[in-house]
Amino acid sequence: MISAVFATPVWKSDNKYDLTKQQLDYLKTLELIKNKGDNFITPRKDILDDVIMEDFKKWCLLNVTAFAKQLGASDKTSFYITQSWMNKNPPHSYHHTHMHPNSIFSCIYYLEGDTCPTFFYRYDDRTSFGNFAFYDGDKGSNPYTATKVGVMNEVGRLVVFPSSMVHDVDKNLGQKDRVTISFNTFIKGEMGDP
Repeated sequence: MISAVFATPVWKSDNKYDLTKQQLDYLKTLELIKNKGDNFITPRKDILDDVIMEDFKKWCLLNVTAFAKQLGASDKTSFYITQSWMNKNPPHSYHHTHMHPNSIFSCIYYLEGDTCPTFFYRYDDRTSFGNFAFYDGDKGSNPYTATKVGVMNEVGRLVVFPSSMVHDVDKNLGQKDRVTISFNTFIKGEMGDP
Protein backbone atom coordinates (compact mmCIF):
# COMPACT_ATOMS: atom_id res chain seq x y z
CA MET A 1 0.00 0.00 0.00
CA ILE A 2 1.29 3.49 -0.87
CA SER A 3 0.90 6.35 1.61
CA ALA A 4 1.32 10.01 0.75
CA VAL A 5 4.04 11.72 2.79
CA PHE A 6 4.45 15.50 2.90
CA ALA A 7 1.28 16.15 0.91
CA THR A 8 0.77 19.78 -0.15
CA PRO A 9 -2.68 21.15 0.69
CA VAL A 10 -4.68 23.27 -1.78
CA TRP A 11 -8.12 24.65 -0.83
CA LYS A 12 -11.04 25.27 -3.17
CA SER A 13 -13.90 27.22 -1.59
CA ASP A 14 -17.00 25.17 -0.83
CA ASN A 15 -19.23 27.96 -2.03
CA LYS A 16 -18.96 30.62 -4.71
CA TYR A 17 -19.04 34.39 -4.34
CA ASP A 18 -21.00 36.36 -6.93
CA LEU A 19 -19.59 39.85 -7.20
CA THR A 20 -22.20 42.62 -7.22
CA LYS A 21 -22.72 44.93 -10.19
CA GLN A 22 -21.08 47.72 -8.19
CA GLN A 23 -18.03 45.55 -7.49
CA LEU A 24 -17.77 44.51 -11.14
CA ASP A 25 -18.07 48.15 -12.24
CA TYR A 26 -15.32 49.12 -9.79
CA LEU A 27 -13.00 46.40 -11.11
CA LYS A 28 -13.54 47.65 -14.68
CA THR A 29 -12.15 51.06 -13.65
CA LEU A 30 -8.80 49.67 -12.46
CA GLU A 31 -5.72 50.52 -14.50
CA LEU A 32 -3.89 47.55 -16.04
CA ILE A 33 -0.26 47.41 -17.14
CA LYS A 34 1.61 44.83 -19.23
CA ASN A 35 3.02 41.88 -17.30
CA LYS A 36 5.18 38.92 -18.33
CA GLY A 37 3.52 36.50 -20.76
CA ASP A 38 1.56 39.21 -22.63
CA ASN A 39 -0.98 39.37 -19.82
CA PHE A 40 -1.93 42.40 -17.70
CA ILE A 41 -1.89 43.24 -13.99
CA THR A 42 -3.04 46.15 -11.86
CA PRO A 43 -0.16 48.35 -10.68
CA ARG A 44 -2.13 48.83 -7.45
CA LYS A 45 -1.61 46.01 -4.95
CA ASP A 46 -4.39 47.01 -2.54
CA ILE A 47 -7.57 46.62 -4.58
CA LEU A 48 -9.41 44.75 -1.80
CA ASP A 49 -8.93 47.67 0.59
CA ASP A 50 -11.55 49.77 -1.20
CA VAL A 51 -14.88 49.92 0.67
CA ILE A 52 -16.82 48.51 -2.30
CA MET A 53 -14.85 45.22 -1.94
CA GLU A 54 -15.32 44.88 1.84
CA ASP A 55 -17.85 41.99 1.76
CA PHE A 56 -15.79 40.10 -0.81
CA LYS A 57 -12.63 40.59 1.27
CA LYS A 58 -14.42 39.20 4.36
CA TRP A 59 -15.55 36.15 2.36
CA CYS A 60 -11.99 35.60 1.15
CA LEU A 61 -10.59 35.78 4.69
CA LEU A 62 -13.28 33.36 5.95
CA ASN A 63 -11.99 30.85 3.38
CA VAL A 64 -8.35 31.45 4.33
CA THR A 65 -9.26 30.95 8.00
CA ALA A 66 -11.24 27.75 7.25
CA PHE A 67 -8.26 26.38 5.30
CA ALA A 68 -5.85 27.28 8.13
CA LYS A 69 -8.13 25.69 10.75
CA GLN A 70 -8.29 22.44 8.77
CA LEU A 71 -4.48 22.50 8.75
CA GLY A 72 -4.49 22.85 12.54
CA ALA A 73 -3.84 26.59 12.96
CA SER A 74 -4.01 27.84 16.54
CA ASP A 75 -6.97 29.91 17.73
CA LYS A 76 -4.35 32.43 18.89
CA THR A 77 -3.44 33.30 15.30
CA SER A 78 -5.24 35.04 12.46
CA PHE A 79 -4.53 35.91 8.85
CA TYR A 80 -4.71 39.20 7.00
CA ILE A 81 -4.30 40.26 3.37
CA THR A 82 -1.02 42.01 2.59
CA GLN A 83 -1.41 42.56 -1.17
CA SER A 84 -4.29 42.23 -3.64
CA TRP A 85 -4.42 42.78 -7.40
CA MET A 86 -6.25 41.82 -10.57
CA ASN A 87 -4.87 39.82 -13.53
CA LYS A 88 -6.17 39.76 -17.09
CA ASN A 89 -5.11 37.14 -19.63
CA PRO A 90 -6.48 37.94 -23.10
CA PRO A 91 -6.65 35.13 -25.67
CA HIS A 92 -3.17 33.83 -26.61
CA SER A 93 -1.52 35.20 -23.45
CA TYR A 94 -0.27 33.19 -20.47
CA HIS A 95 0.72 33.82 -16.87
CA HIS A 96 4.44 33.20 -16.29
CA THR A 97 5.81 30.64 -13.83
CA HIS A 98 6.33 32.16 -10.38
CA MET A 99 5.73 31.91 -6.63
CA HIS A 100 4.86 34.52 -3.99
CA PRO A 101 7.68 35.39 -1.53
CA ASN A 102 6.99 36.93 1.90
CA SER A 103 3.53 35.39 2.15
CA ILE A 104 1.97 32.39 3.93
CA PHE A 105 -1.01 31.59 1.69
CA SER A 106 -1.72 32.97 -1.79
CA CYS A 107 -5.17 32.98 -3.34
CA ILE A 108 -6.82 33.15 -6.75
CA TYR A 109 -10.46 34.09 -7.29
CA TYR A 110 -11.75 33.32 -10.77
CA LEU A 111 -13.75 36.28 -12.02
CA GLU A 112 -14.38 35.36 -15.65
CA GLY A 113 -13.13 33.33 -18.59
CA ASP A 114 -13.13 29.86 -20.05
CA THR A 115 -12.27 26.98 -17.75
CA CYS A 116 -8.54 26.35 -17.61
CA PRO A 117 -6.22 25.03 -14.92
CA THR A 118 -3.67 26.80 -12.80
CA PHE A 119 -0.65 24.50 -12.85
CA PHE A 120 1.38 23.81 -9.71
CA TYR A 121 4.90 22.38 -9.94
CA ARG A 122 7.30 20.56 -7.69
CA TYR A 123 9.80 23.19 -6.66
CA ASP A 124 12.79 21.44 -8.18
CA ASP A 125 10.82 20.02 -11.16
CA ARG A 126 11.81 16.46 -10.25
CA THR A 127 9.75 13.43 -9.33
CA SER A 128 9.63 11.83 -5.89
CA PHE A 129 12.55 9.68 -7.08
CA GLY A 130 14.99 12.47 -7.85
CA ASN A 131 16.03 12.52 -11.49
CA PHE A 132 15.05 8.86 -12.10
CA ALA A 133 12.00 8.26 -14.28
CA PHE A 134 11.62 4.48 -14.30
CA TYR A 135 7.83 4.39 -14.53
CA ASP A 136 5.81 4.01 -17.74
CA GLY A 137 5.26 7.54 -19.05
CA ASP A 138 2.66 6.30 -21.56
CA LYS A 139 0.26 5.61 -18.68
CA GLY A 140 0.47 9.22 -17.54
CA SER A 141 1.58 10.52 -14.19
CA ASN A 142 -0.06 9.98 -10.84
CA PRO A 143 0.13 11.87 -7.51
CA TYR A 144 3.47 10.21 -6.74
CA THR A 145 5.23 10.78 -10.06
CA ALA A 146 3.74 14.05 -11.37
CA THR A 147 5.95 17.11 -11.66
CA LYS A 148 2.98 19.32 -12.61
CA VAL A 149 -0.64 19.23 -11.38
CA GLY A 150 -3.50 21.38 -12.67
CA VAL A 151 -6.28 22.76 -10.48
CA MET A 152 -9.27 23.72 -12.62
CA ASN A 153 -10.69 27.18 -12.22
CA GLU A 154 -14.37 27.86 -11.82
CA VAL A 155 -15.91 31.32 -11.98
CA GLY A 156 -16.83 32.50 -8.49
CA ARG A 157 -14.60 30.02 -6.64
CA LEU A 158 -11.47 30.75 -4.59
CA VAL A 159 -8.30 28.64 -4.58
CA VAL A 160 -5.92 28.97 -1.59
CA PHE A 161 -2.42 27.45 -1.62
CA PRO A 162 0.96 27.77 0.11
CA SER A 163 2.69 30.85 -1.33
CA SER A 164 5.89 28.88 -1.88
CA MET A 165 4.21 26.69 -4.53
CA VAL A 166 5.53 27.40 -8.02
CA HIS A 167 2.61 27.92 -10.43
CA ASP A 168 1.54 29.35 -13.80
CA VAL A 169 -1.27 29.34 -16.33
CA ASP A 170 -0.86 28.02 -19.87
CA LYS A 171 -1.65 30.09 -22.94
CA ASN A 172 -5.29 31.19 -23.06
CA LEU A 173 -6.62 29.24 -26.05
CA GLY A 174 -10.20 30.42 -25.49
CA GLN A 175 -12.02 33.36 -27.01
CA LYS A 176 -12.63 35.18 -23.69
CA ASP A 177 -10.33 37.08 -21.37
CA ARG A 178 -9.35 35.13 -18.26
CA VAL A 179 -9.69 37.52 -15.32
CA THR A 180 -8.68 36.74 -11.74
CA ILE A 181 -8.25 38.53 -8.44
CA SER A 182 -5.20 37.41 -6.49
CA PHE A 183 -4.00 38.16 -3.00
CA ASN A 184 -1.28 37.25 -0.50
CA THR A 185 -1.66 36.76 3.24
CA PHE A 186 0.38 36.83 6.39
CA ILE A 187 -0.19 35.69 9.97
CA LYS A 188 -0.39 37.51 13.31
CA GLY A 189 -0.85 36.38 16.90
CA GLU A 190 0.97 33.92 19.13
CA MET A 191 3.18 31.52 17.19
CA GLY A 192 5.52 28.89 18.59
CA ASP A 193 7.12 28.80 22.02
CA PRO A 194 8.97 31.81 23.50
